[in-house]
Amino acid sequence: MKILILTHVVRPYQSPRSFRSTELAIEMAKQGNDITLYAVVGPNKYELQKNYKRLNIELKDYRKFFLVRKNSSEKLKLAPLHKVLITLFKRVFNYPNIEFLFNIPKSLKNEKEYDLLISIAKPHSIHWGTAWALKKNPELTRTWVADCGDPFMGNRFGPPPFYFKYLEKWFLMKAHFITVPAEGAKNAYLAEFRKKIHVIPQGFSFENIKTYQSKVENPIPTFAYAGAVYKRKRDPTIFLEYLSSLKLNFKFIIYTDETDLYKPFLQVLGEKLELRNYISREDLIFELSKMDFLVNLENIHNEQVPSKLIDYSLTGRPILSIGSVEINENAINDFLSGDYSHTLSIDLERFKIENVAGKFLELAKMHV
Repeated sequence: MKILILTHVVRPYQSPRSFRSTELAIEMAKQGNDITLYAVVGPNKYELQKNYKRLNIELKDYRKFFLVRKNSSEKLKLAPLHKVLITLFKRVFNYPNIEFLFNIPKSLKNEKEYDLLISIAKPHSIHWGTAWALKKNPELTRTWVADCGDPFMGNRFGPPPFYFKYLEKWFLMKAHFITVPAEGAKNAYLAEFRKKIHVIPQGFSFENIKTYQSKVENPIPTFAYAGAVYKRKRDPTIFLEYLSSLKLNFKFIIYTDETDLYKPFLQVLGEKLELRNYISREDLIFELSKMDFLVNLENIHNEQVPSKLIDYSLTGRPILSIGSVEINENAINDFLSGDYSHTLSIDLERFKIENVAGKFLELAKMHV
C-alpha cells in the first residue's frame, strides 16, 4: 500500500505526536508498505533522511517555513520577538501554526495516487492544509484519515475563538475518517461527524524496552511522575498539599520542564521533592522502573488520555492514579505503606504498534 503521513515533528524530537508519527511510519514500513513521511525536519535534514531511509521510509521536508520554528532536529530556543508574537497572536490567529494551512498545499502539489493519507494533529492546521491540498489536487489520495490527538474546538483546556469552527467543520467534512485516541474524545466533535470517528489509541513498539531487572529496594518510599501539568486541569497541587502534611519520609521525583506549579512546595518538602529534566523515552522507562510506584495525574475530562500510561505500564511498576480536584487519601497511604491493591490496570495489548497500525490499514480497506 502506498501511504503518505503528514505531521509536524518526528523523532528525535520527543512529544506524543512525534512518537505517534514515527512509530506508525516505522511499523507500516515493516509490514511492507511504501511510506512517505512529511515533517518539519530542521537543520539535520540530510542525516535524518539517511536514518529514516534505513527504515525504508522516505522522509521529506515541507517547503520552507517563515513562521513555524519547531523542528525535528533540535530543541529550539525562541528569539524574544518570536515569544512576544506567540503570546500576542497564538490564540487569535493560531500563530505560528496557521502557516501549515498555506504550506501543505504547496508542498504536496506534485504528490499523487496514494492509497492512504494520514494527517496527524496537533497542530490541527495540518488537517486544514490537507483539506486545501485535496481540493487543489484531487488525485493526492484515495483515502484520508485525520488523526486528532487532542480536540481543537472542543478542547476544554482552552477552546480557540469561535471563527476557527469553520476550518474545523471544513476538514471534518472532507476527511473520510477521523481517529481519536479515546472513546470520550468523540464528544469533543460536532455530532454530525461522529459517525466518521474511530478510536485508535496511541501505539508503541514494545521491542527493545529495557527495565531495571533487580528487585526494587529503595530505603524510603520512592515514586515518580513524568509529563506535563496544567493548572486546575491536570494539577498536582492537591496531591502535593497532602504530601506536605505527612510526617513520613519519602522521595517524590518529577521529570518536567515546567516548574511553576511545583515551586510553592520545594521549600516545604525539601529533599522529599526532586525535579529532574526530561530525558529520552527509553532512558525514562528504565529510570521509572526503579521506583516503588508511579503517579498518574488524571485529567478533569475524559477527552484526553495521557500516553505516559503506556510507558508507565511497560515499567512493570504499580500506578497510583490521582485526581486534580479530589484525592483518595486512603489509597495514597496504602501505596506509601507498600499496599498496591489500588493500582491502575492498563491493557497493553491495545497499544501495541502492530495492532494500532493494523487499525489504520483497515480504514483504508473499508473505504472503496
